Amino acid sequence: IIDRLGARYIMLDNDVTTNKLHALAFWSNQEIEKYYEYYLEPHPDDENMLIGTLFLHPDYYRSLAVRLYNFDGKAVMPEQIEVISYHEQPLKEGGTVKLVDEKKFFPTYEEAESYIAEQESGQFQIVGESPFVSAVPLEELKNFKLVYGSPEYFTQPGVNNTSLVKIFEYVK
Repeated sequence: IIDRLGARYIMLDNDVTTNKLHALAFWSNQEIEKYYEYYLEPHPDDENMLIGTLFLHPDYYRSLAVRLYNFDGKAVMPEQIEVISYHEQPLKEGGTVKLVDEKKFFPTYEEAESYIAEQESGQFQIVGESPFVSAVPLEELKNFKLVYGSPEYFTQPGVNNTSLVKIFEYVK
């Protein structure tokens, strides 16, 4: 699409890939659940209390904006892969909510996929909990070069300082 539009630069900021996740779905004419969903899970200190958790799906990490801004277009190999099992609970008011039953961690993406494929019942999903820690392996984006990173940055726990604005050049 970049070739077709004749675009040469892509400018991204922190909000696009973190605070305004819905924009990814809107721009690609997709349902937001393809990229992320909220689930309820037991509170770590009190299993009788549920907390809402945002889980990012593999397509979130595979999107061009995230691959560029969050990972600078570099290859990424996750240290572990998180898989949740969940069930859907009907609500009195209509609709459903997804409740996490269990979390499991795997050393490779292939092992996580294999585990899911072997299950005879239940619902399972590979997920990530941080926009800056990929839940899936990512190949390097060879046709993009970071040409500018603003001197203003933010810091997120477990992540290096990240420029608030980044500009990437598309090179054929």
